[in-house]
Amino acid sequence: MRVTRTGSNRLASVSAKILALVGFLSTMMLVIAGVGLMQMQQIGTELDEIATETVPLTTNVSKVSLHQLEQALLVERLLRVGKVGATGETGTLDDLTTSLFALAEKVQQEIVTAEKIAEGGIAIAHSEAQRAKYQDVLDQLKKIEREHALYDQHIHTMVGHIEKGEIDKATALAAELEGEQHRLNGELESLTEQLNAFLAASSASAKEHESNGLILMAVISLAAIVAGVAFALALAT
Repeated sequence: MRVTRTGSNRLASVSAKILALVGFLSTMMLVIAGVGLMQMQQIGTELDEIATETVPLTTNVSKVSLHQLEQALLVERLLRVGKVGATGETGTLDDLTTSLFALAEKVQQEIVTAEKIAEGGIAIAHSEAQRAKYQDVLDQLKKIEREHALYDQHIHTMVGHIEKGEIDKATALAAELEGEQHRLNGELESLTEQLNAFLAASSASAKEHESNGLILMAVISLAAIVAGVAFALALAT
């Protein structure tokens, strides 16, 4: 009877030790999985922001810059046709005016689209620093929108002068338009450079978090193995 009880006690002790080891290892596996999920979630959030906000915003502002330059070229051609500047330009006043007004409207729409993207970035930003960057971009876009609207208004006025044969007034306004063009081009170029740097920083941050996550998971896995072996040896003795 005593032998039977001793054997049962030993069996219960072994079972308890096995269960304790299994519980310990399961806990360590849950810790590793939890850390991995947290790192992946952080990286996923950053990549999602890059894909849905930073890249589209950079692309849209680049389009605005390109179309603004095209608009400036059309203004120069319009001036030549109106005999304000050099002669020898091909194209009619009506054709150039139609193209210029259509392009101006397109630029305004692209600016508004970029503003909406920036507002979306503010809403989903994962940190105050990111939110502040998007807010700064939005403020610059609002300023560019106002300046471009004034630029378009002056173009309409200049076209009216040309159609009425008021070449002197058109010439004076053309000089003002040139200054506005340079200012808009400079602001758009600066904003594009800022967004490119923003994109590079966001990509580098995501890559850094990926590397840190892999290192952290490797360290925790190694610690879990060492602790598991130590725990198993402790239970065996």
